[in-house]
Amino acid sequence: MREGSPKVASLLLAHPDTRVNLPNAAGETPLMMAAIRCRQDWVQTLLLKGAAVDSLLQPGWSPLHYAASCDMPSTAISQLLARGAKLDARSPNGSTPLMLAARYGHESAVDELLRRGADRSLRNDLNLQAVDFARQAGRDYLVARLTVAAEPAR
Repeated sequence: MREGSPKVASLLLAHPDTRVNLPNAAGETPLMMAAIRCRQDWVQTLLLKGAAVDSLLQPGWSPLHYAASCDMPSTAISQLLARGAKLDARSPNGSTPLMLAARYGHESAVDELLRRGADRSLRNDLNLQAVDFARQAGRDYLVARLTVAAEPAR
């Protein structure tokens, strides 16, 4: 999955003895690799095979972070959340999936995370919120959305 070889990944996913939660040397699981590759089909197969939606070894990066950082369809994000992924999971530097979706400009991910109740007020270790990530990346269409969404209802 890391190498993006669909034929090899398909063979491994089909094999009954494939250990779907075995992390690589960097602590990344097959589900994380599928998510960062934006392969919704692999994500769905891994979830059906029992892949864990959160880190098994340590708190930090999660498949939801990876899915939010690629242009993954919102259905994949919904599937991860339905399986228990933490909506506001914190990476080692305190960044959330919403912050990553804002940084990389993935509107569908931002919309789904907001719809599910992602906390726009959270700040990472650099004191940045999701709207700051969008602003720094020049994602004005998301800055406006995150700013409006963060205002209290009147």
